[in-house]
Amino acid sequence: MCSNKILYQPSTDPLRIPQSGNKRRKKMTLQQVMRTTDCLRLLGNRMEMPIISVSRLIDGKNLYPALYKMVFAQPELSKVQLANRMQKLLYEV
Repeated sequence: MCSNKILYQPSTDPLRIPQSGNKRRKKMTLQQVMRTTDCLRLLGNRMEMPIISVSRLIDGKNLYPALYKMVFAQPELSKVQLANRMQKLLYEV
């Protein structure tokens, strides 16, 4: 299990300006935000890397639209199921 020190460590990369445009296309509820954040934390814990690195990995493989689609279209999925599906997508791409 990854320690909080590793999981929440700051990035060594220079600060990036967010891209213009919104990949979600609509607002998220608090529960959807919590499930998405928990999914990223679980992935970081499994991969033993900081959350920011997991986020950049997902962004680099252009998988955020797939994550948001799962969060919006399948509200019955738990955070563990979301993490499992995202991990599967990360290794497929």
